[in-house]
Amino acid sequence: MRRMLEAREVDAEDKNALSWAILTLAEQRRDAGDLEGALAWLNEASEIATSPEIFNIALELGELARE
Repeated sequence: MRRMLEAREVDAEDKNALSWAILTLAEQRRDAGDLEGALAWLNEASEIATSPEIFNIALELGELARE
């Protein structure tokens, strides 16, 4: 995953793989209880991923933050 993230700066042709990597990192941070970290990765993903993908994770983060 780290290579995919570093490649973003050099070659962004494989947008789907990069989107997957960043969203996976957001989900991992969410699962670890790090809502701030998950939100930071969602912010990164907003440049690449589709809105529904980001929305679903953001919705889950909102529910967790409410608890």
